[in-house]
Amino acid sequence: SCNVPLGVTRLAAADLVGEAPRIAAGDALLLASDGVFETESPAGAPFGVDAVEALCAATPAAALPAALGRALLRHR
Repeated sequence: SCNVPLGVTRLAAADLVGEAPRIAAGDALLLASDGVFETESPAGAPFGVDAVEALCAATPAAALPAALGRALLRHR
């Protein structure tokens, strides 16, 4: 399929066509629903892509699911 996957916002469609993702040993793949990115703070601010990217950069892969859950609870 040449369609851009649901939720992909920062990649150009041309970057995805015809190439399989390369995942090497030690890489992590995070699959998250829109509910992660759209979780709102009491002020109505979404958790957002930037917060998820920062958390991924600062957290070892094995600890990421729990760290993301804690971060979402704190954000709410």
